[in-house]
Amino acid sequence: MSFDIGAGSVLAEDEPKEYWIDNAEEADIDSCFDVVPDEKNELGNGQWRCDLHDDKVHLRMSVDDFSSFKKARKRVNEMGEALYVMNGVYLPALVYALQQADATGDDYAHCRWYRSLNARLAELRLPELGDGADRLTDAQRLLEEPFGGALALWAGEAP
Repeated sequence: MSFDIGAGSVLAEDEPKEYWIDNAEEADIDSCFDVVPDEKNELGNGQWRCDLHDDKVHLRMSVDDFSSFKKARKRVNEMGEALYVMNGVYLPALVYALQQADATGDDYAHCRWYRSLNARLAELRLPELGDGADRLTDAQRLLEEPFGGALALWAGEAP
């Protein structure tokens, strides 16, 4: 049997299906965080809070600080040194998330950030979430020792 099938012709028909692909375990650390403005105006300038109850850890800050943060984040692309400033925001948030995940067991296991951090901890052979550990040291390892390069840069040495 032979057929002449034109380009773009329908070859079969079936009920539509949806597939959801979750790659949380492959995501970078920075994809675990989302900086958002405090729309309720509960936070003053210079203050921020972590909300762990979503797929990403939301870092809430005042509307003014959020605007400044967005400008600073744009500079990261133009000036690599600005990355050290960004790590100064993410490091305490990461330590907080790790400590809270340890303290509450699997309460956050349904969140994408939890699975992503757990996979990265396992990859680096660090204690996984819930096991407890020196999370300040672990956070620095996860961020690839963020202050070493900053100190060298600010001291006038090559990072």
